[in-house]
Amino acid sequence: MTIRKSNNKLTIMFILFNISWFGCVFSGKYETGFYVYLIPAIFYLVLRTFVNLTLKLLGAFLLVGLIGLSFDALALHQGWIVSSTLTTALSVPNWLVALWLLFSLSLPTYLNWLEDKWILASVLGFVLGPVSYRYGEALSVLSFTQPIFMLYYGIFWALFFPASLWCCSEAMRLKIY
Repeated sequence: MTIRKSNNKLTIMFILFNISWFGCVFSGKYETGFYVYLIPAIFYLVLRTFVNLTLKLLGAFLLVGLIGLSFDALALHQGWIVSSTLTTALSVPNWLVALWLLFSLSLPTYLNWLEDKWILASVLGFVLGPVSYRYGEALSVLSFTQPIFMLYYGIFWALFFPASLWCCSEAMRLKIY
């Protein structure tokens, strides 16, 4: 179920997502460790007031986040990006894991705006995906080792963002919950 179509609720979730995004990144900058996981947890609690998320549906969203996290883990392992912050057992910083949790939980919000607009979602992914990493770079929590890797991220997000929206839309349509 997507967020009930109310401009106020969509605006609240959009603002909360952006505040939460900065919270996750700043927690990486200031090495807050596992406390960063409170950010997606609070986002989830607020989201529950707008969306009926069952465990199965939540699992579908989190699977999408795990795929994205795997891409970042690969990028870190391959040296496309580097982070000077503490890492978890997966060699991925806690703040980045929290960001992927946050992203996956925010999918119902994006579905209201972008469902069946796959080309727009792809263009937004191509542009905004790498831009979010650029902001992380500006805030000194990660850096790209070569400029070409920004293009890799653009291609990844151009494919991943609409695919993640489609997968979550299908999960809700098929009522896997």
